[in-house]
Amino acid sequence: ISRSSCQKCRVGTFSATVGISSNSSCLECRAGTYSDLEGAERSSSCKECNSGKFAGVGSESCQLCPAGKYSRKWAATSVQVCIACLPGKYSTQAGAASEISCKHCEIGKYSNSTGADTAGVCLECGHGSYSDVPGSSTCLSCMIEDCQKCPAGKKVPAPARDVASSSECSCPNGFST
Repeated sequence: ISRSSCQKCRVGTFSATVGISSNSSCLECRAGTYSDLEGAERSSSCKECNSGKFAGVGSESCQLCPAGKYSRKWAATSVQVCIACLPGKYSTQAGAASEISCKHCEIGKYSNSTGADTAGVCLECGHGSYSDVPGSSTCLSCMIEDCQKCPAGKKVPAPARDVASSSECSCPNGFST
């Protein structure tokens, strides 16, 4: 075989065999690894993907876990390894390597979405409810049972508004705490 008829292995593959005349003789990098080197001569040319990334068989690069997910695992083989941020959290960062990238919804907001990739999923608690911790997946109801009826002829106005903590809950008209 003349040197001019030899072909380099494409990226994502390698071959230690001298004088191959076809790319089909090249071996693919295993899943979880990649090679961006054309003409790689050994399996050590296939590098492991870092955490937050994954690669299938014969990859020339690693792909990022999508925003809203993360992965601590090195040499991950598919997107299924990426873990979704829990309800009450979101992440705008693709390729995140830990749960730290999942940010909490603010106090007074909640989200019941899993794998959220934007702060827009964090919704305001409605009237008569509150969230007094960051990262809430639900809002708590204000307890009307804590209110006492006003004496006859007295009235406490309680304007409708959203609250961030139970201490801000207001009693309905005609009741006080």
